[in-house]
Amino acid sequence: MHVSDSAKSQMSLKLRAFWASVWVSFGSVGGFVIRLLSNLVLTRLLFPEAFGLMLVTSTVIFMMAMLSDVGIHQSIIRGEHGDDPLFLDTAWAFQIIRGVVIWLAACVFALLLFVATSWEWVPSHLTWADSRLPWLIVVTSFGVVITGFQSTDIFTASRRLIVRPVVIMETVIQLGGVVLMGLLAWWLRSVWALVISGLVMNIFQTLASHVVLRIHRNRWRIERKFLHELFTLGKWLALSSAITIFVVGGPGLIMASLVDSQVLGLFSIAFTLITSVGGVLSSLLGKVFLPAISEVVRNSRSQLAQTINRLRWRIDPALMVVSGGIYALGPFVIQTLYDKRYAEAGQMLQFLAIAIVFDRHSIFQSVYLALNEPKNQVVLNLVRAVSLFVSVPVAFHFFGLQGALIAIGLREIVSLPLIFWFNAKHGLNNFRLELVTPLFWPIGWCLGELFLTAYAWIIRVI
Repeated sequence: MHVSDSAKSQMSLKLRAFWASVWVSFGSVGGFVIRLLSNLVLTRLLFPEAFGLMLVTSTVIFMMAMLSDVGIHQSIIRGEHGDDPLFLDTAWAFQIIRGVVIWLAACVFALLLFVATSWEWVPSHLTWADSRLPWLIVVTSFGVVITGFQSTDIFTASRRLIVRPVVIMETVIQLGGVVLMGLLAWWLRSVWALVISGLVMNIFQTLASHVVLRIHRNRWRIERKFLHELFTLGKWLALSSAITIFVVGGPGLIMASLVDSQVLGLFSIAFTLITSVGGVLSSLLGKVFLPAISEVVRNSRSQLAQTINRLRWRIDPALMVVSGGIYALGPFVIQTLYDKRYAEAGQMLQFLAIAIVFDRHSIFQSVYLALNEPKNQVVLNLVRAVSLFVSVPVAFHFFGLQGALIAIGLREIVSLPLIFWFNAKHGLNNFRLELVTPLFWPIGWCLGELFLTAYAWIIRVI
């Protein structure tokens, strides 16, 4: 039986995407377990305020990184010249320059914050007024300079769906980082243990990126036409990223302006657990779905809707079950994993679990990039950012902390009408799926409640 070249290509893509999904899932789940174990150790060595300070620090650095994001990763994965050595070297040189600029900007921000706190322009009860924060920002942000030297082989591997060696590399570095972090936290009993271990991990990650894959040896070369190509897609991604910082980093920034460092530290614990669950999906989107969908768009555009629906029928029900399960088990999880100082984070975890319901639509971020429509992301992120910064303070004012947490959990709901509108242009809407998958949420909740009942019965029997 004769098999066409396109059919062979499709079979090859499915096989590569399958194994890439397996390895990315393994790495994401493994990374989650590693971070969780690290978190359990650190919460017993450090106080909640340390996590509040690191949440603000990492959010500030993340915002500056996103402000300068022109989509180097995405350009290499989906672009026609993604395998051209000169294009890769141009991207690498620009990445280094960008890292230095971000660090200098962070230093300026830290200086301004230092002046503001010294002159008592910041209310003393807020996390922003902590005298350690400016120094934490300066030192921690230097990690962006270090990672700017990472090899473009990491992105090339994603383009070719070569995931296994990258996952192994990242997992080994994470394990080493956790051990170092624990030792430093035991020795220093300070938030600086998190900072130092983070920088050491940045160094090893950068070195490993040049040694593990060895696809292309980067050199300092800049080609003007490739810079233009980077900025052609990058102008929209930069604008989208500039707005995204307020969507992703917004919850931490808003809460830092509403509550003290103690409550912020509890929020950080719950928010980290939820974003870790979402991180599994984000890894799949960036490392598997975007390369796979881009290849479908390049080679067989007519198969796009079928490919998206097939993926969503596998992902959406699972996310609903996870959201319902976490809502039922939130207080139990916190009570089991942490000491009584962190008990209030249990209810926070419940409310934040609502956000997982809307994570199922994040696959369309990869779809719009593959279709060369990054402006859709700009519009979506703008609506999300405005909604977040309006709804959370208003909800906090009228309903207190619980209202703010629910508003954070529902922050993506305003983007759904726009997503349906954008999808309609390409025939990507599947309203049967939209109606069926919410039915899996109560299944997750029931499974969680059954687990709690069984656990309580076992404890009574024992």
